[in-house]
Amino acid sequence: MVYLTENKEMDLNIRDKWDSTPLYYACLCGHLELVKYLLINGAVCDSNTFEGERCVYGALTDTIRKLLLDHKMLTTVTKRREAYTEFLRRLWGDEASKDVVFSVHGEEVRGHRFLLSTRCPQLRMMFEERWKGRNVVTLGNRHITSHAFKLLLEYIYTGQVKVDIKDLSDLNKLAKHCKMSVLQNELDDAYKKAENFVQSKRGTRAITRLHIDSSLSQDEVQQDLGVLAQQALPIEFRPWNGIELPLMPRIETQFVDVVFLVDGFEFFCHKPIFSTRSEYFRALLTDHFDECQTDGQYDMPVVQIQHVSPQVFSCVVYFVYTNHCEVTEEVVGELLTTADMFLLPGLTKLAGKLLARLVTPDTVMDILVTARMFSLPRLEDQCTEFLADNIEDMAENTDLYRMIAEDASMVKNRQETDSIQVVDDIRSHIRKRVRTMSDMTEAELKMTVVDNLLDDLDLEA
Repeated sequence: MVYLTENKEMDLNIRDKWDSTPLYYACLCGHLELVKYLLINGAVCDSNTFEGERCVYGALTDTIRKLLLDHKMLTTVTKRREAYTEFLRRLWGDEASKDVVFSVHGEEVRGHRFLLSTRCPQLRMMFEERWKGRNVVTLGNRHITSHAFKLLLEYIYTGQVKVDIKDLSDLNKLAKHCKMSVLQNELDDAYKKAENFVQSKRGTRAITRLHIDSSLSQDEVQQDLGVLAQQALPIEFRPWNGIELPLMPRIETQFVDVVFLVDGFEFFCHKPIFSTRSEYFRALLTDHFDECQTDGQYDMPVVQIQHVSPQVFSCVVYFVYTNHCEVTEEVVGELLTTADMFLLPGLTKLAGKLLARLVTPDTVMDILVTARMFSLPRLEDQCTEFLADNIEDMAENTDLYRMIAEDASMVKNRQETDSIQVVDDIRSHIRKRVRTMSDMTEAELKMTVVDNLLDDLDLEA
């Protein structure tokens, strides 16, 4: 599991066809240490939710059951969380950059107008008409509670929300009023699922909280923010080549608050998105580098981006908003360097995925060096796996000889039989291929080739 999580970057909350997660199976089989590892690294389990109750009910031992009941999901002990989800939660929690205050029966709830307008057509209409130009909006409708309204906004930002059963009706009414059909359906489905589980398992406690976090709601957030990304790009770099798509909502430029100028091309963007996504942009937009200037033409800060092509910056913008972009072979090299400069490790990984598809006997060593340079363990693993599968053809490759020698020299006070990283990785992949006697014969031949490589370099490992 550690290998799959850290080298293969597997989603810890992935579900199989029985709607079960790795955490559920770890609980069911009684693997305490694995349960601890999954919880620490971000596996979803709140003991008051359906998913958590299912894990508690299926846990093999009382020790695991107690661990689950004591665990509070999304606390400071969670080291690993999917980066885009974490970004959305930090954006939701960024009170300082929010530009509209809702006063709901005397309690204040804050938000970003650009995001609320993008995610909810009803709120967009209100901002364009009745609430136009207002920084404080008073909601006095007796059917709207401040807690339910805050839950609605949390869902708008993150595509996730935990709802106590007692608040379910109020949130459902708000979702209906705002014409958010996906949220309505998610609430109904989650409630029915929880009820069916309680009725089917004798002795199960009543579910007191629902956790809305389906892939559908997550996809909706990315699609909506994708609208902002597309509108931020110059027409020349939009996916549809400048042709306006039908029914695409237009977000008023009054909600745009920064212009990035790249080689003469203008990118109309939103500070909170970039500042929350990257420490580089946070420093840049708070003018630590004296790069910002106010231009009367735009009536907002203008930031010059140097040493980056507009094509690559278009990829950066789309990734920042959506966690995805189309990476092509033509830009992958510059994109890697740019993503590293902008402190966007997720974009670096996307570029790494493209490089993985370009591995051939002629490119594998260059890509392996790149994987190490940009700390891409999955790509490095794929390269060494390719070397293991094709070691006979690669045996005369001078770059492979050079890397083996360099890895050997990296071991301080190296003894004759110390390990060598690239050799260890190749041997590991060769061993993994062994399933039958014929596999063993092939593996022995490959191991002999590796040993001959070491002999040629006068090394042992």
